[in-house]
Amino acid sequence: MLAPTVLTLRSSANRSNTTYVEHRNPSEERRLAALRHLNILDTPREKAFDDVAKLAAQLLAAPIALVSLIERDRQWFKACVGLNASETSREVSFCSHAIAQENLDAVFVVPDAAQDPRFCDNPLVTGPPCIRLYAGAPLVTSDGQPVGSLCVIDIKPGQPTQNQLEALRVLAHSVMAQMELRQSAEDLRESEELNRLIVNTALDAVITVNAERHVMAWNPQAQVIFGVSQAQALGQPLEQLIVPRNSPGNDIASFSSLFAVDHDAHLNHYIEISLKRHDDSAFPAELCISPLRTREGWMFSIFVRDIAQRKREESQRLEAETRDVVIFAMARLAESRDPETGAHIERVQSYCQALSEQLAAAGKYQSLVDPEFIQLMYRASPLHDIGKVGIPDDVLLKPGRLSNREFEIMKTHTSIGAETLEAAMERFANTRFLRMARNIAATHHERFDGTGYPNGLKGEDIPLCGRIVALSDVYDALTSRRIYKPAFTHDVARGIIVRESGKQFDPVIVDAFLATENKFEAIYKHYAETSSVAA
Repeated sequence: MLAPTVLTLRSSANRSNTTYVEHRNPSEERRLAALRHLNILDTPREKAFDDVAKLAAQLLAAPIALVSLIERDRQWFKACVGLNASETSREVSFCSHAIAQENLDAVFVVPDAAQDPRFCDNPLVTGPPCIRLYAGAPLVTSDGQPVGSLCVIDIKPGQPTQNQLEALRVLAHSVMAQMELRQSAEDLRESEELNRLIVNTALDAVITVNAERHVMAWNPQAQVIFGVSQAQALGQPLEQLIVPRNSPGNDIASFSSLFAVDHDAHLNHYIEISLKRHDDSAFPAELCISPLRTREGWMFSIFVRDIAQRKREESQRLEAETRDVVIFAMARLAESRDPETGAHIERVQSYCQALSEQLAAAGKYQSLVDPEFIQLMYRASPLHDIGKVGIPDDVLLKPGRLSNREFEIMKTHTSIGAETLEAAMERFANTRFLRMARNIAATHHERFDGTGYPNGLKGEDIPLCGRIVALSDVYDALTSRRIYKPAFTHDVARGIIVRESGKQFDPVIVDAFLATENKFEAIYKHYAETSSVAA
C-alpha cells in the first residue's frame, strides 16, 4: 500500500481565476450552479462518503480513492483515502477530464499516466503521489450536471476489469444519490423553518386540526386573536374554542358543515363569520379552510383574520360620510336663502383647506395644525353661516346695503349658529368636530384688533379655526359679485387683505394667504368654470 502523500496546495488567496477558457461557457456555469446547490463544498468529513471511498479502493486494490468535486479553479475532496490532502488546483486535476467526456455514464480510465501525452508532464505524475493508473466515475446530478468523480489512483500502471469499472460506476451513483438526499433533507429543513417563521409571524391566526377538528397547531397570532394559549388549545375541539354560543345561524353544527370535503363551496376562500374570544365576546372575522388529505386522513388548515377594527373603521367612515352629507345639506339650506352666494360653501371650504395646509407646513401655528385639524376645518367650515337660517327674509334678502338696525340683526347669525351647534354638543359632548364648528360659527366675524362681533375677542383669544374662516370668508365676499358691488379682482382683494393684516386678520394667516394665493386664484377659477358649465 502507498503511504499517505502530502501535496503542496495553493491557498485560496493565490487561486487563479483563469484556469481554462471553457470554464466560462454557459454549460460550465450551469454545472457550477448545480455544484453550489448541493451545499457540500468545504463541509466536514462524513463517514458515509469515507466508507464509499474505502470500498472503491478495496474493489480496485488501489492505495488511493477520492470523492472529488470540481469547482471553478480547484478540486476539493469530500472523502480522501490514502492521500493527506483536502484539495488541489484544477489545472492538475484528472477528474476535470472525467467530467468533460461525452459519455458521462462511462468510467474515465488512464492505464499509465506517465505514457499518456495528456498527463505525462502533470506534477502529480512526475512527483508525489506519482500517479500511474487513474479510474474516475463521474458524479452526475439528477438533472445531468457532472460535478465531480469517484476515483481510484495507483502508483502502478494497470487496467481495471469490466466488473471493477461497473462496481465503481455503481458506487458513484450511490455517492451522488447520497449527496442529493443530503441536500433534499437540508432543503426540507429550510422549507420547514421558513414555513414555521411565516406561520409564527403571520398577522392571521393559523390553526391546524385533524379530521375530528381537534387542534394540532395554534400559532402565536391565534393566541392574540382568541386569547387562548397554544398549550390550552392543543388537543381541544376547535368549535369549543372559537364558535360563539347561541349565535343565530352560526351554531356548532353550521360551523362543522364548513369542513365537508364533499361539498367544498366554503373551502379555500374567505367567508365572513362571527367567532368568539376566550371571554365569550363575539367578533367579526374572515375565515378560510384549506383541506389536505394525508395517509392518516383529512387535515385542515384554518386561517382567521380579525376584522373587528376594519368593521369599526367602515362604520366610522359611513358615519363620517353621513355626517358630511347632513352638514352640507344644512349649510346649503342656509345658503339657499341668499341667492347671490353661488358656490360660496365650496370655495370657503377649499380656501380654509389651503390655509390650514400652509400653516401646518410653516409658521408659529405648525404644532397646532395636524392632519386631523385640516380635515376638521374642511368639514366644519361649511357651517360658518348656519345661523343665517334664523335671519328674517327682509334682512337677509334685502337688495342693497343694510341699515344699522338691520346690520345688528344680521350680526346675530353668529350667535344663532353657535347656539344651534351648542345644542348638538349637549348630546355629543366629546365631538371635536362640533366644537370646531361651534367656534367657527361664533367667531368668524371677530377681528384680530378686537373690534369684531359678537364678543369683541382679540388676537389669539379668537380660536384659530375662526381666524382662518374669517380671511377665507372675506376673500370670497370680495371676489364675488353682490347686488351692491361688483366682484373685485384677486389683486384688489389681495391688497385689501394685506392692508387689514393685524387689524381684521391675524398677520400669520395673512402670510399663509400670500404663500398660497396661487391656490386661491385656482380655486376661484375652478368654481367659476364649474358654475359656467352648470349654467
